[in-house]
Amino acid sequence: RWVEHSREDRQHHLPSILPHIRFNLLTSEHMAAILEHPLVREDPGSLRVIGNAVHRGASNVRKRFGMDTQEMVLLFSNSTKEMLFMNPRIQRYIKCPVTENLDGSKVVAMTVTSTGDIYILAKEQCNELSLLVYNHFSNVWEHQSSVYRYDRDRVTKFQKEFIVEVDGHLFYLAESDLRPRVRRYNKHTDQWLECSQPQLNGESVSEMAVSCGGHLYYMTDVEMHRYHPSEDQWCKLAVQVDSPDTNSAVATQTEIFCDDQHFLGLTSVYNTKTDSWQELSPALEEPQEAPYDHMNLNDTMYFVLEGQLHLYLRYDDVDYTRSAWRICVRDRAEGVWRDLHATLPSGDWCMPFPVCYKARMYLACLNANSTDVTTTATS
Repeated sequence: RWVEHSREDRQHHLPSILPHIRFNLLTSEHMAAILEHPLVREDPGSLRVIGNAVHRGASNVRKRFGMDTQEMVLLFSNSTKEMLFMNPRIQRYIKCPVTENLDGSKVVAMTVTSTGDIYILAKEQCNELSLLVYNHFSNVWEHQSSVYRYDRDRVTKFQKEFIVEVDGHLFYLAESDLRPRVRRYNKHTDQWLECSQPQLNGESVSEMAVSCGGHLYYMTDVEMHRYHPSEDQWCKLAVQVDSPDTNSAVATQTEIFCDDQHFLGLTSVYNTKTDSWQELSPALEEPQEAPYDHMNLNDTMYFVLEGQLHLYLRYDDVDYTRSAWRICVRDRAEGVWRDLHATLPSGDWCMPFPVCYKARMYLACLNANSTDVTTTATS
């Protein structure tokens, strides 16, 4: 109001005033009102100032906003420059445009740090990946670094790649010539440093890397290893007699959940405290009714949302012209999977492979840069 009282004389002071506003104490309604105000909306400089202020105080924002934040899972579109933030437990879906030349086909791996920052590795060149961090306020992916990819397996030409945060550090993992390779990112020098490698005893057909309890875990269908960042050392752990051919894994504070891609919904749980495995049964039955009839299961991913294990399934018809989704939650007390009957909006949505993470999102920023499509029907 002070600026509006004498706009011509006072508007140039706005960029110097805005940094002193404690945006992390505002409600989502007040924040949305500021973002929509003509003085801010029509001035790119003011938008940048607010974005920088919110971004700098991101850790405090996540701790203080409470009802103004919400745990959501991020999906990308393979065919359009869009992202989808979703919480299927409350049937909430919010689409955001992607301003960069980025779609789901370019996203190689994703992680969410302990401070809530979202990082992805995206294809830049055939032998190079871009490390991008999501600026929640501005809805842009900011370039942080580039990392050279390891040589791919000369036999299969296939390579699983991971970006994982452990104890405040980012690690890039990939297989090269049938052995795992690891690099740690030093953000102060913008360098990727080689780390020690786990000593594998045999060849594997599946591999997975997750962070749990301050350690990095590397699992295959035949063995399992744990990495200690402070010591740069690996140790071998217990492995199941019949280890699953894992396609997806996700971790909580003390447990790691792994699927078996041959038995839908059959879950193996590794307890990091007791170094032991447990199998959760039964498996999930394939649906026979519409819209899943005459469709093939194309993608499955685990994720943890609001403390509960979820399973995301994507079905496609033979021509990949029609898709349907199914999201189930594990009722651990009853020992069964329950269908949430989620209704995703139309689109070619896919989860970042091979590990999916949830993040606590600031709703005022999402609402200012996106479209709430909660009531949109499935394609």
